[in-house]
Amino acid sequence: MEKINIINNKNNIAKNCLGFKIIKGITLKTLILNKYAI
Repeated sequence: MEKINIINNKNNIAKNCLGFKIIKGITLKTLILNKYAI
């Protein structure tokens, strides 16, 4: 049971990191687009 939990935790951390990178990328793109729009 413990091993399964550790694997699940690693997967969740990886998903969170990926989600964070995507959100960060989108916000950076919108900031750049806003600069050029103004």
